[in-house]
Amino acid sequence: MVTFAKTGSHIFGGELKNLSFSGLPVPRPLHNFLAIDTRDKNSPIVFQGGEYLPLLYPLSYGDDGGYISYRMTGDLEVEITSLPPAEDEHFFREFLPVRKARLSPLTYAERRILHSDVRDHSRSDVFRLKKLWNREFFKVSGMINYYPNRFKCLRPKKDDSHCDAWKIAEFPATKVPFGHIWHGYSSDNVFVFSFCFECNQIHGHFECT
Repeated sequence: MVTFAKTGSHIFGGELKNLSFSGLPVPRPLHNFLAIDTRDKNSPIVFQGGEYLPLLYPLSYGDDGGYISYRMTGDLEVEITSLPPAEDEHFFREFLPVRKARLSPLTYAERRILHSDVRDHSRSDVFRLKKLWNREFFKVSGMINYYPNRFKCLRPKKDDSHCDAWKIAEFPATKVPFGHIWHGYSSDNVFVFSFCFECNQIHGHFECT
């Protein structure tokens, strides 16, 4: 779970300094959903090529919600492998609000309440749901879900040219904790990041739950 604190080592939003790009040109803004400090003992993601692993996404007003694929070639060195074109008026021009963040494992009680269908919650469970932003919290994990044959792989197999990718993070377009920063998106819209172990691509895409 992503939480926000002045002492956090991860960075949500803002403009990442010293970020460099290669591969495809980047004619549109890329927004920082979370720059993960992989030295953190609570980080489920390990990146041996540097300290920070940024989760970048081209926020757009277009119907597709935007998508991106890229690889990390070094510390804050990004190789763009897939990025859609967009008209200037479709860009999100502003950065997301910058905050320091922590990664905190869910407790057993928090995991239980997430999967509970009980309607009359105890006082402690009401508090837990509030802490979890009524189930709309930002999530980073190693293997949340599996996307077989969804994205174009850079190391295709003989019988398959697509990545078998694992979801590693998801960010609902919730108003918690920053208010209405997502414009036309609502909380049933989720920005998803997944990773392919074959070609090391990070895929960012948009889902409507």
